[in-house]
Amino acid sequence: MSCLVRMRALNSRVARRPFVFYALVLMLASSVAAAAGAGQKLGLFDKAQEAFLAPDEAFVFSAEVRGTNTVVVHWRIAEGYYLYRARFAFRSPAGTGVSLGVPVFPKGVSKEDEYLGQTEVYYGDLAVILPIHRINIAERHLRLEVSYQGCAEAGLCYSPIKKVVELTLPAV
Repeated sequence: MSCLVRMRALNSRVARRPFVFYALVLMLASSVAAAAGAGQKLGLFDKAQEAFLAPDEAFVFSAEVRGTNTVVVHWRIAEGYYLYRARFAFRSPAGTGVSLGVPVFPKGVSKEDEYLGQTEVYYGDLAVILPIHRINIAERHLRLEVSYQGCAEAGLCYSPIKKVVELTLPAV
């Protein structure tokens, strides 16, 4: 009989072990959840949860014809984002009877960039004046290709962005 008593005692201990194991797992899980909740209240996970804007939301682009020989290209730059002065390019296909002059930029803000070194950037609203040179005075179609690049202050830099806009220049 002592063998039967030993067998029952062993079965009883084995039967209790899964309960102890699951109780430890439950305590550990609740501790981790409590620590995560405390970390969120303290702002420890804000950076990891920060969502970056899509490029078209961070840098809202538009262009319009002003007068007969000027295009104004405009960006509304979201708070916490900036555009690089050195990363703008303006192009119009050859053979259209229209050529682009030298873009006129406002003064930007000097910024030390870890990749570009000392550079000029723009925040907020930006308007660039683009003079247009025409071969004749008739109404002209203008295909304007614009590229630019910017970053979020929080550390994300976007790939260069290219926009194409079709404009109509009025007759002179």
